[in-house]
Amino acid sequence: MNSFRGNARRGTGVFVCLMATTALLGGCSATKAPDSAPRASADTMTMAEMRMNEAGGPSKAALPAGIASPVAAPTAPGPRALSDAGANTPLGKQWVFTQVDGFDGVLPGPPKNASFLMSRESGRVVGTTSCNPLTAAFEINIVTASLKFSTILNGNAMCGQPNSDVEDAVIDALIATDSFLMDGKTLTLISKGNTIATLTTP
Repeated sequence: MNSFRGNARRGTGVFVCLMATTALLGGCSATKAPDSAPRASADTMTMAEMRMNEAGGPSKAALPAGIASPVAAPTAPGPRALSDAGANTPLGKQWVFTQVDGFDGVLPGPPKNASFLMSRESGRVVGTTSCNPLTAAFEINIVTASLKFSTILNGNAMCGQPNSDVEDAVIDALIATDSFLMDGKTLTLISKGNTIATLTTP
């Protein structure tokens, strides 16, 4: 008799648990969004950004041969070739535009001055156009003095004059650059043999 009552209690407990589970599942299904509901575009962009972050962002520029030791015969660069390039390169310095083709007049001063830094470790450029943040990949060869910028990205904030004109000129100069000349604290960006921008470093 006691065994029957014990079984009955356990059976009742199981029944109550099943009823509670069914109620909970019913509540969940009532509030679940339909599968056919359109996915917000923000979610799609977020997933794309997540995938890009997981991949380390846009592809970095390849390390050119000979950059680690410009005087010696070109050899395959070591894993820290950009970091070991030395003081006679434009790498790792903050460069401020003092002149750029496409803009006549005095360039805006700090904190709105157009400038960039060519990162030794990442092989990327970071800076400002005088209007928006700037980033780009670059390829440099110290032996041949070649320099090319690619995947140039900037923000989309609206700016007044003259900053918006400076931004246009800076981006156009980076796109056109194919070589450089460095003399002390002066960096000259060159396109097809012609100077298109001049920068200085502190």
